[in-house]
Amino acid sequence: MGFLDRFKRQPEPQTPEEVLEALVTAYTRQKWKRISSLCERHEQTILDNFTSWQTVPESIRKNRRRTDAYVHTLITVGQAFENAGFPELLQSMIGDEQSNPMLTWGDDLDKAQAFIDADDFQAAIELLTERLKIHEGHSGSGMDHFVPRTHGMIGIAYFHAGDLDAAQHHTKKALSICKELGDTDGIATYTNNLQQMVS
Repeated sequence: MGFLDRFKRQPEPQTPEEVLEALVTAYTRQKWKRISSLCERHEQTILDNFTSWQTVPESIRKNRRRTDAYVHTLITVGQAFENAGFPELLQSMIGDEQSNPMLTWGDDLDKAQAFIDADDFQAAIELLTERLKIHEGHSGSGMDHFVPRTHGMIGIAYFHAGDLDAAQHHTKKALSICKELGDTDGIATYTNNLQQMVS
């Protein structure tokens, strides 16, 4: 029985865990009025437990889609509370660029892609290699999301630069991480990339 499935038999949540499951279920079903209603009726429960909820449950951490739904549920709840005059919840999640450098990681991936599109492969490699160094030794859902994508893009840059060994090394690294996480989309992507590199 999955994390989301248990809520089906509990239409009116009572405990903090049930409130959280109800919110996630409402998000996955795109029931925005249900989310607003839950936030209004369980305001204090959410305020009291939001910080602890930011740790993604181990039971769903290796499933990218469920993890994304969980995280986006919290963001949606944070935005709802911000609109109601409680910005602290959303701020506790996203921080700022100094307290949470991962906020700019996606921007660096976009910049690296622009470098690759402009045939400036070395610039892309240097940018993304530095990004990996910044977060070396860190862990968490953010790392699970960004590290394989970063290795994958470095692999693409090396491939276009003509360094096949380095390209395969980073692509295999991305593939290995995705296999550990059970990320089927990533596995398919990097397996395909490797096949193209040896064809």
